[in-house]
Amino acid sequence: MWSRLTVVGIFVLGFTGSVAAADPLPRAEIDKRVVAIIYDAETLGVQLWKLEKYEDCMRVYQATLMTLYPILDHRPKLVTKIKDGLARTKEMSTADAAFAFRSLLDETSNACNGTTMPLWIRLAGGKPDSKLVNADLVNGLFIQEFVAAAKADPNVKFLRDGKNKFDPIRIGTFQKDLDHLLSTLTGGKKYNLSEMKKSYAGLKITDTEFDILSGHLIEVLKKYKVNPDNIDELMTIVRAGRKEILALGNPSLWDRLGGDSVVTAVAKDFLTAAAADKKVNLDRNGKYPLTPEQSARLTKLLVEFISSATGGPLKYTGPDVKKAFQEMNITEAEFNAASGDLIAGLKKHNVPPAAVDEFVGLVNRTRKDIVEKK
Repeated sequence: MWSRLTVVGIFVLGFTGSVAAADPLPRAEIDKRVVAIIYDAETLGVQLWKLEKYEDCMRVYQATLMTLYPILDHRPKLVTKIKDGLARTKEMSTADAAFAFRSLLDETSNACNGTTMPLWIRLAGGKPDSKLVNADLVNGLFIQEFVAAAKADPNVKFLRDGKNKFDPIRIGTFQKDLDHLLSTLTGGKKYNLSEMKKSYAGLKITDTEFDILSGHLIEVLKKYKVNPDNIDELMTIVRAGRKEILALGNPSLWDRLGGDSVVTAVAKDFLTAAAADKKVNLDRNGKYPLTPEQSARLTKLLVEFISSATGGPLKYTGPDVKKAFQEMNITEAEFNAASGDLIAGLKKHNVPPAAVDEFVGLVNRTRKDIVEKK
């Protein structure tokens, strides 16, 4: 009997482990797997009950609920209900607890099974056979109301102290962009959001404004009688993007340098210039020849290092900087010459002066770890 229980445990834990180890799964995919797990657990539970293994049945249901609720954080009300249910059964008989757990499993399965319909449709009050175009029309209406509420709220500073000139055409474009963003995030039509991100890079939304805007969105959704569970699901998505939204007005140094394409070009140009610059002595008098393979490797590591130091997406995978330059006897003059070649590369690729100055400041912080001789 325990071998069968172990199979369920491994199955459930294996699922949760895969979620933690890999990139986060879409909520609909998590719900789909939860439904499948519950089906298998209930199938086994019924078999155990028929064999009068009541406690084993109860434990299977209990273990399934205890393992699943931590990965249902996108359904906070359901998680609360499961936790409360688990707590209430402590004083129950084995049979009563089994029935209570089975009821919770059924409710969880029914709730998760509903996400086979995209949130985009559910926000519009759609049915499983609804067409996306109908949801586009309904959701477009509440987006208009949300924008109107935000524009009218002095605490939001929608016009950014006069810097944003929102004429009717601009308002229409803004509403369309929000519609595309929401549709993409909630299972509607997919749109390329890269250009939209660039166009709103100067918004500088504050934490307080983000919270106020979230409140307006919730109120509009309630006015349109959107299901509270669907509102919670949407706001979980919105809040998950808080950091990225707030960063629109405060781009990282990595972004201000130009991102991957510009930094990679700068790194390649720098290595070429440094290799030819006798004042840098990049190959240390021939001890470290710059082969094509070595050049490619150094370019990759340099880009990663710059990314990790400037808020970019790439992690540095190379050796510790101080150890890497140990015993290379790099002088102050050589460090300064290399810095000059790097600055020239940044200017060549039209990196803004303020970003160049900030980056040079970061480079100078590495001086103590690289220079060994005055």
